Amino acid sequence: VLDRVLLMFLVNNYSVQFINQILMSAIMPFSYCQPYVWDSSKVMPPEIFMGRKDELEKIESPAGVNIVYGGRQLGKSALLKMAKMNIDNDENHDRAVFIEIKGLNYERAAKKIGHELYDAGILDMDIDTTDWDDLSRAIKRRLQDDKLPYIPYLLLLLDEADVFIESCEEVNFHPFDALKEIQSVDSKDRFKFVIAGLHNIIRFKRDAALSNNSVLTHLTAITIKPFDKREAKQLLERPLYYLGLRF
Repeated sequence: VLDRVLLMFLVNNYSVQFINQILMSAIMPFSYCQPYVWDSSKVMPPEIFMGRKDELEKIESPAGVNIVYGGRQLGKSALLKMAKMNIDNDENHDRAVFIEIKGLNYERAAKKIGHELYDAGILDMDIDTTDWDDLSRAIKRRLQDDKLPYIPYLLLLLDEADVFIESCEEVNFHPFDALKEIQSVDSKDRFKFVIAGLHNIIRFKRDAALSNNSVLTHLTAITIKPFDKREAKQLLERPLYYLGLRF
């Protein structure tokens, strides 16, 4: 049964190719809507993000973890993006920057991070450098600059960092030392970095760093695992509940 309003809507938006989709999405959205994001490159709406509360808190907290690792398609990127969404420009005027450094070694990563921090309005000058000491110095000066808008807390989120971590071994993981130095320079916990990568690469490089007395061995980490039964049940039932399906 089609009411007059719906019938006029279909007439005014008639398309031979899409008329059935228009009809179903208008009168039976639960049979047409796809509530899940299956492509990790797409932005996940905050209302669809479920579970991982403990992991998210550890990523966002200044006293939380610096390394996030786990297998593919387990939600590492979604966690970092959600942390960015929660922290960036919140009520405290904190800032969070999410940067994907997939396939970049430590030099190219430094250059991209410098540009991204400038584009995000964190740095007042565009830093074009492959030197991590120069990059860390620019970040420290920005946090200590009284003339620019005050940033109470800066969270730097680096995703897809496998190649970056592997290349850091060439320089005894110095980029981690540089980032850790920024994090330690202020007792008020105004800066933290989080680096996400695959489990096996992180674990291998962590072991390799032991012999070099690298700061990498002193950083805390969490492993992202598949959902437990409670979280998986929630992920299935809640979106479908809003679409009219009850279990």
